Amino acid sequence: MEIKKVIEIEPEISIIDSKILKEKTFVKPLDFIEIPSFGSHKGIPQLLASDNYCEAIYELMEILNDPTAKSVLLIAPPGSGKEKLAEFAFHCRKNVRGNFIATTFAGLNATEVSKLLFTCSKKSLEYFNSNNTNDFTPQPEDGLLLRSLKGALFIDEIDKADRSVRDLLLRVLESGEMTDPETGRIIDISKRTPPLYIFSGSMSRKNMLQEPPPDFWTRISHVIEVSHPLAIDDIDKSKKVVKDYLWMFWSLHVKDFMSKKGLTVDTKKPLTKPLIEFNIELYSFLLNEKTIDFVCNILGDEISGRGKPLVSIRTLRSMVARSLFKLVEIIQFSKFDDEPIELYKSKNKEEFKNLTFETWFNKLFEIVSVSLYDKQKENKQIDPIELGVLESFKTAIRQGTQLVQ
Repeated sequence: MEIKKVIEIEPEISIIDSKILKEKTFVKPLDFIEIPSFGSHKGIPQLLASDNYCEAIYELMEILNDPTAKSVLLIAPPGSGKEKLAEFAFHCRKNVRGNFIATTFAGLNATEVSKLLFTCSKKSLEYFNSNNTNDFTPQPEDGLLLRSLKGALFIDEIDKADRSVRDLLLRVLESGEMTDPETGRIIDISKRTPPLYIFSGSMSRKNMLQEPPPDFWTRISHVIEVSHPLAIDDIDKSKKVVKDYLWMFWSLHVKDFMSKKGLTVDTKKPLTKPLIEFNIELYSFLLNEKTIDFVCNILGDEISGRGKPLVSIRTLRSMVARSLFKLVEIIQFSKFDDEPIELYKSKNKEEFKNLTFETWFNKLFEIVSVSLYDKQKENKQIDPIELGVLESFKTAIRQGTQLVQ
């Protein structure tokens, strides 16, 4: 299913940061991830590899474009990216207006939720008291409800919220009125273009609708049930979708990881020149197409396959972050002299004496690119020390899968 038939998209080529890597940048036709261009809006790395998700996005987009729609319940497995799915659909709708505001009420009581949702700033109170007919401009001090007017208010884990919380929301859905918790002032938002309420939960539909009060669920006008994005019968297609997710998360985590290390164009804390050069080469190595393929093939084989349990998308992302950290750690730091990468340096000590950072990472890239099958087919001898470095990389990457054991 192709979202690109419905919306205008731009391929996400900025995963590879041209401002930093310059001529080292490569542009891969990322057929599995295409992110719409929303101008200044950022942070929607929603993957479209899974048909299950594409179907849900289509449904949600139709609801968002329906002016009569007031609320929708999104039922999806835990950790499947419900918020990102809703945000993606919101920014893909026609004539985008208002803001997409997301929150969760897990662990909050009715009083805390009331403050979070219904707080009305002094300036906003003056606006409503004056019966002003001009467009309302929410203030940063306002609650989430006022800040999401004309837009969408996403509330996660509504099935896990206390009954008293759903009672509060029921009144808003029924009457279009909210009560400022500080002043007790009743504010009619029904004439101010209320947000589309997007509730989400992970309980089964049957169990969720049994949670009190029953009237709350009857006030929800639309229900979308999302299958697990990785619940695909075709084993080969399932593996491809898993790999696509891994590829995307690896690219995003590398960019975030290097940014936190200070490798940004506009950094206020400039690094020393050698460290900048080292980090740029490390960045280039980690975002090389073959390196990412190497990583994702290992992780994909570890977590996908017939008979293995489905992994949540949240877990996939955490697993990739852990694997990235472990791989960088083994490249940068050695605790013992007999570790494979140190043995490799010792064997080639004279050759490596005057290496540049670029040449060093090219050497590591050659090791990552080693194909045991091709070496055997060409009757070439495999350097056991290089093979040791390769296996140490694989072990570091596999440690990320410990999160899903």
